[in-house]
Amino acid sequence: MFALQQVLNRFGQRKRWDKIQKRLRGRPKIGDGAKVLAVSVERGLLKEADAFAKRHHLKRSQMVAQGLRLVMLSVLPSTKVASAR
Repeated sequence: MFALQQVLNRFGQRKRWDKIQKRLRGRPKIGDGAKVLAVSVERGLLKEADAFAKRHHLKRSQMVAQGLRLVMLSVLPSTKVASAR
């Protein structure tokens, strides 16, 4: 990889190389990507939710996403809601 960097530097393409490397970093994008939220949750409820998630091999964010989908479906069953992954 170092040799490739040297070749690209010779042709003045360092910016292009950096852009390619930036794209390859981090977690893979799922769907439209994610947005980080700050949400207040009662400590007891959070403790229960974390225990439930652990027992069912879920991540906290998966539980929140599934809960949001369930609420939206219960209010407007005819609404198209993206399926859980």
